[in-house]
Amino acid sequence: MSLGGPYANAQEQATLKAFYEKDNIVSIAAVGNTGRYEFLYPASYEYVIGVAAVDSKGKHAYFSTRNTRVDVAAPGVRILSTWGNGSYATVDGTSMACPHVSGVVALMRSYDPSATPAQIFSALTSSAVNPSTSSSDTSLGHGIVDAVAAIEALSKGGDNGGDVRPTPPPTDGIVDDDGNGSDCEELQVIIQTDRYGSDTSHWLESDSGDVVFYQENLESFQTYKKTACIVPFGCYRYQIRDNFCDGINGEGLKIMYKNEIVFSGGRFGCGGFKDIGNGCN
Repeated sequence: MSLGGPYANAQEQATLKAFYEKDNIVSIAAVGNTGRYEFLYPASYEYVIGVAAVDSKGKHAYFSTRNTRVDVAAPGVRILSTWGNGSYATVDGTSMACPHVSGVVALMRSYDPSATPAQIFSALTSSAVNPSTSSSDTSLGHGIVDAVAAIEALSKGGDNGGDVRPTPPPTDGIVDDDGNGSDCEELQVIIQTDRYGSDTSHWLESDSGDVVFYQENLESFQTYKKTACIVPFGCYRYQIRDNFCDGINGEGLKIMYKNEIVFSGGRFGCGGFKDIGNGCN
């Protein structure tokens, strides 16, 4: 799929889940071309394989969206593709990377037509190569796909127990909720959910793109507190999103930096962001 937007849709998500659980269909989508950390859908749904883009040297493409839902990567810079009027053109984008992965999955399915989506995902991710880590990250996920290695992994019958995507590993910069840290200024984010807590998700990323924390699937009428260490002269971006664009009723959100309230309230509609730190312009 070469499409996407910033808002999740419950009916769309349920359909993709049914594809996976009942219809044995593997769904694959481009993660987006925003060049920053955010969640775009359908690629960020649990039952979809999210595809990032790399250049000819295997490096993360500057435009490729980053998040914890990125699963794998494929070439997406200066890709020769069919174009209008029967011509050809070189094109950049995760929409160019996504067909590479779709092709690999098609080969896997031709090798083993009975392979389940869980087996496909497990073989695809376990055989991918990430030059930056032995696990996964927010830029390339598990790494760049390898068609031959993926089929070899599938031939071994590997399965990840039925989960479409494993829990992402902790990322650098995570601080426990007790706020332990040194040589930094403390940031506190407090959310008091309303009746529709599950509508809300929020996260914090550093200027280097590292995810400091990410929370979703919040329960109703609960208080959540996240504390992070903001390093001197750093610039961090806090983002919050509400799926139904009505914010949070009541006290909602409070952001405190250096013991001062920098935002308070629940009227943020679909969501917004706040840049925090001495290094922000």
